[in-house]
Amino acid sequence: MNIIKILLFFLTDKLNEEDEKVLNQKYKTQLAFFKKYKIIIFIFFGIIVAAFFLTNRKFYEPPVPGTFTDPRDGHVYKTVTLGNKVWLSENMAYKLEGGNCMVLSDSLYFDKFGFFYDWETANNIAPEGWRLPTKKEYNELISQFGVYGLLKSGFPKLEEYASQNNQTCGTSHFDVIMTGYYLSGSDSYFSVEEATGFWTATEEEVAGIITANICSFEFRTFKSVYVSPARTKKDGCYVRLIKDIEIEEK
Repeated sequence: MNIIKILLFFLTDKLNEEDEKVLNQKYKTQLAFFKKYKIIIFIFFGIIVAAFFLTNRKFYEPPVPGTFTDPRDGHVYKTVTLGNKVWLSENMAYKLEGGNCMVLSDSLYFDKFGFFYDWETANNIAPEGWRLPTKKEYNELISQFGVYGLLKSGFPKLEEYASQNNQTCGTSHFDVIMTGYYLSGSDSYFSVEEATGFWTATEEEVAGIITANICSFEFRTFKSVYVSPARTKKDGCYVRLIKDIEIEEK
């Protein structure tokens, strides 16, 4: 007898005569207990489910788009509120004096995509109240929306990939665009239109070298998103800042 029939009998007390007879023979003691305390068991599991959703409701609330104006230079960024966090949904474009701020040679790219920063600079460009996200926060974002949900909609090639996997681009309003990386070793730009990455605040030791993690979007081969250590903190990645907000208890 399968589990569906057992549950059906537990919930409704309705089964055909033959199945009910078999069930009573095999699970007589257990069934007597469940029937006696059915209401209490329902209430108990109901409390557990309600507590889970209340504790983790930040993952189930819909994204709320907004804007933020950087008071230092007047630049207006699109944002998205996801639970108790506000994320920039555009790449940071603040020119830090003395910092390493790299940009693709065409000025149109900067207007659309902002600066590449090395890790040290990325840690010093946030206005008051904002900060660099952690590895954990990016992994939570990935877990909630997946690679396609984090991409900006409106790009035919990416929309096609998403459709092939029964997914939809842009559901998070995080709006990632494939704009590559800056490689410090060769002073060159890499994987423009095929990949991109964002610095995290999380450092990690790899082969005795302290580096930092980046959230990488890879569409050259695997069409995936993951957080992993960078080759060096001197490479250039984009930055999406994050801001903590308090959620009032309902």
